[in-house]
Amino acid sequence: MSIFNRKKKKDSAVSVLIDNGYEMNEGKLPEQMSRKESVAHSNAMRQSQLKRDNIEEAFNKLRHNLMMSDGHEAHVDEVVELKERFRRMEEIRDTEALLAVDALILSTVNAINDQCNRKNYLGVGEYLGVLDNYLNDRDSEALCYYYKDERFLKFTAERNRYQVLLNVQEALLMQKHREMEKLQSDSKNPALHLPTEMIVRKASQIKADAEAIKSRISDAENKLSMLNKSIEQIKTELDHNANKSNFDMMNDMEDVFATKRENEMDSAMTDKFNEKLDQVNKKVSSSTLIVDDSSFKSNNKPVELNDDLFKL
Repeated sequence: MSIFNRKKKKDSAVSVLIDNGYEMNEGKLPEQMSRKESVAHSNAMRQSQLKRDNIEEAFNKLRHNLMMSDGHEAHVDEVVELKERFRRMEEIRDTEALLAVDALILSTVNAINDQCNRKNYLGVGEYLGVLDNYLNDRDSEALCYYYKDERFLKFTAERNRYQVLLNVQEALLMQKHREMEKLQSDSKNPALHLPTEMIVRKASQIKADAEAIKSRISDAENKLSMLNKSIEQIKTELDHNANKSNFDMMNDMEDVFATKRENEMDSAMTDKFNEKLDQVNKKVSSSTLIVDDSSFKSNNKPVELNDDLFKL
């Protein structure tokens, strides 16, 4: 009698997989199919190929767009690599998840084209990374169930949107730094004869623009942190429930608990040893701790006006 008052089944590993719907490695010759099965198989294969052709065409258009834009040579090579990986990829069996992943892939390709047209190099690179992740998941039977969850799809799409917003703002902030550097350089050029009042006014405007951009960056970073944590929580929940309906682990826990009981004494001895070691380490650390208060000492070095004026 087990500790759960159940008679333990003596099924083989293979029979457990068969009972829970796993696909066994058994081929079926065309002549073994019924006419209805054969027609359904042909239609499915044809529709699958049409969908693959559609995505490949989207990759081709993206590659052409990047080739026509300056500075995207590395991105063009990356698109070629992603397309070739897609061509070699096997179809996952879960058609619902596949449909969702493909929709996100096409949406991401469109977003990359948009970022390319806006000359946002950082946005293109970030979205190519997103596309890479989608292709990885498209090839994974183990992870495809994420894409059947409405919350995961919504949070993932929103996370990607905020990632691009963040990259756009970071690019704008870099632009403001360049504007300020040029202004500082021009102010030191006697041939330009720039009035001091104009330099101060222009520097103040650049600083105000930079502060607004920093505020948007901070907001995007906070939203991304929240969305990433939410996505991880959703994935953890989905992972936990993925095979819950197929496997009753409690029925197989008796052996696990038996092994645990055999190791309890060794585990207790190890815990006691670690506790003693931790106490010794704490004593050593407290006796050798030295506080460095140099960072609290005041530093009243004068700051030059010019440097302060052009600092973002």
